[in-house]
Amino acid sequence: MKNIIKTARRQPWKNNRILIAVSLVLGVMVWLVFAFVNSDREERTIHNVPLQIDLTGTMASQLNLQPFFPIDMNPEDIRVSVVVSARRYDTVTWQDINARLVVENVNMAGDYSLAVQPTYARPGDEARFDILNYYIGGVTNQRVLAVAFDFERTLPFELVPTVIGDVEAPEGSHAGELMLSKKYVSITGPQRKLASIAEVRAEIEVKEPLKETAVYNNIRIVPVDAEGNPIPQFLVIEGGVNATLPVWEIAQLRSMVDFLGTPEAYYANPLRYTVSPSSVRAASANIPPDQTLRVGTIDFATLSPDDNQKSFQASELTQIAFLDGTEAFTAWVDMAGMAERTLRLPADNITLAGKTNLTARLRDVQRVTIVGPEDIVAELTPDNLAGEAVVPADANTGANALEVRVRVIQTNPEGEEEAHPTCWVYGKYTVNATLS
Repeated sequence: MKNIIKTARRQPWKNNRILIAVSLVLGVMVWLVFAFVNSDREERTIHNVPLQIDLTGTMASQLNLQPFFPIDMNPEDIRVSVVVSARRYDTVTWQDINARLVVENVNMAGDYSLAVQPTYARPGDEARFDILNYYIGGVTNQRVLAVAFDFERTLPFELVPTVIGDVEAPEGSHAGELMLSKKYVSITGPQRKLASIAEVRAEIEVKEPLKETAVYNNIRIVPVDAEGNPIPQFLVIEGGVNATLPVWEIAQLRSMVDFLGTPEAYYANPLRYTVSPSSVRAASANIPPDQTLRVGTIDFATLSPDDNQKSFQASELTQIAFLDGTEAFTAWVDMAGMAERTLRLPADNITLAGKTNLTARLRDVQRVTIVGPEDIVAELTPDNLAGEAVVPADANTGANALEVRVRVIQTNPEGEEEAHPTCWVYGKYTVNATLS
């Protein structure tokens, strides 16, 4: 029995209380060691790390695809914030970190959400600090970037004037259509995005009644798809589009026409005509003092007893708004007492103009229609016709059909040729000529 007790005293590690005490001491020592080693480390965020975009050796590069970022994001200005753990006394800057856009999964044209991979800029920096996390820009939960990969294209698009809001003009005035400084803009971006554009709106927003004509500079340009949804991303849109929302005076205007190629006698005694509608209710920036509206021009060369009705579209008149629904005008010229007659234009009565280093053998123009007072037209002869054939600069030798300007002439008391005061030529003509 004594021997047994003596042996137990020589093996103290078999006592449970001693083992627990030793374990606690060792645990505290280990904790103190780790606490001492890490007591000088802290988490910090390194801002303004430039984003690196390298497509070398990728499928995107082999397919010649280009990356497109949202319009408000210049890839050269994209910055990544990286959360690191480093010793308090160790300075870590953005130059110690690379932030690379992960593009290995880009294998075809399309829209992608791509992550960023922060890495150490130099080997061995793993011992200085640990990279814990990252976020893009100033948004702490943004971990991916929206990037479109495609072929770049630039296309012109016609602008659609668009006014948002109710337009109210002062009493007695009218707000006209929105007028743009440009009709087209160029848009650059991924070809798939360009193909999805249904129209491009040039937008202004009106928030209060207009007092006078309003001018808007650098207005918003909004491409939309077939459903009217904006397509704002990835597109670079030509700017510099200004707009004018006019406020015009309202008046009742009398319809009139002008004449072109008028023979001398009809300046003092114009041909009578009527226009329907005879007057219109319209608004314009320039209401003439005589309250008239010139709806179109009638060329005498298009006027004959059988061709005395002319039509003009209201839409062809600019800087005016029709408030009574007018869409077109019809003018009737009074050709009472007028007649037409067909005469031959002799080749000897035709001169050359234009490229005159060539010589020409001309032929008669067989049927030229003359219009004028019936009694005077009856007395005209081929000698009352004169023509000028125009030889174009690119004319070649040989047979040609040349435009010929025909006019009616007479001989005055002094024996000189002059334009006939009451008769004119109806239509356009050509002359067969052999040039050499």
